[in-house]
Amino acid sequence: MDVALRLGDLVFGLALFLIAAPGRWGSLLLGLLAGLIFVAFSVLLGSLAFWMGNADNLAGQAINALITFGLYPAEIFPGAVQWLLYTLIPAAFVGSVPARLPSAFSWGRLAVPVAFTAGIVLAASYVFQWGLRRYESGNLVTVRR
Repeated sequence: MDVALRLGDLVFGLALFLIAAPGRWGSLLLGLLAGLIFVAFSVLLGSLAFWMGNADNLAGQAINALITFGLYPAEIFPGAVQWLLYTLIPAAFVGSVPARLPSAFSWGRLAVPVAFTAGIVLAASYVFQWGLRRYESGNLVTVRR
């Protein structure tokens, strides 16, 4: 997965939102949080390549699952699937949570997606850096004199 492409999609989506719904800053914040989760999830999946080699198929399937499950409210799924949608495949934080927050707004409810977004962005950054260090250390080239 090309992270630059995902970031470009995020910027394009936010610009399109500003054109289509000017002045709706609260919804823009929720869209930004959902976009950051999507990009961070893509980075986490792409980082699997450091350990698995070719992880494109797995990453593609997981991104498709995120998009597909993000279209539906998490509440329609049974308990174990809901847990999955709030953790392993964070589709609830991309779809359900931002969709219902404006109708029942509270600062406490906003803190949950903000904290999750910060956590997944930090995790993606850490895992990518960890994988990069692993990759770099496996390709040391030494010169003998």
